[in-house]
Amino acid sequence: MNDRSFVIELLEMPAGFPDEVTLDYHFEQLASDNEAKEFAILEREVVPDTHKPDLSDVKVLTAVGSQTIAKFNESEKSADAYNTVVIFIAVVRIPKHMTDVIITLNCPVKIGSGSSSAVMVEHVATNLTEVRDTFQHIVRSFKVHDWSLLSSQ
Repeated sequence: MNDRSFVIELLEMPAGFPDEVTLDYHFEQLASDNEAKEFAILEREVVPDTHKPDLSDVKVLTAVGSQTIAKFNESEKSADAYNTVVIFIAVVRIPKHMTDVIITLNCPVKIGSGSSSAVMVEHVATNLTEVRDTFQHIVRSFKVHDWSLLSSQ
């Protein structure tokens, strides 16, 4: 077991946020939701049309960041419960529907000795190339099969 997770969220596009700051906004929201002790965006990219999903009128922004987080409020029991997680995040902006689709792939790279994951995780990622390739494939192949999910009616 490797304790990785993959999440897709449909969120209302935040008002007044230009594309340039949207990625930071969503990453910081995620860090807040995770009660991250530390977090940072390590690299950013505006995905070129040749590598983005086959959707019209969307902009795709991606980043790789890290967060130091504890699961299940474990930090209250042990200062060693924090894990370092590399987070691949994509924001697929769909202005026509005022929706940001957030795609995240979370990959632990360091497990704290006081974390419940310490007894379950067989190995952590040391080479993130495969994880990055998987994430890029997920983003490129993203499709919306039912646009009514994004309708405000």
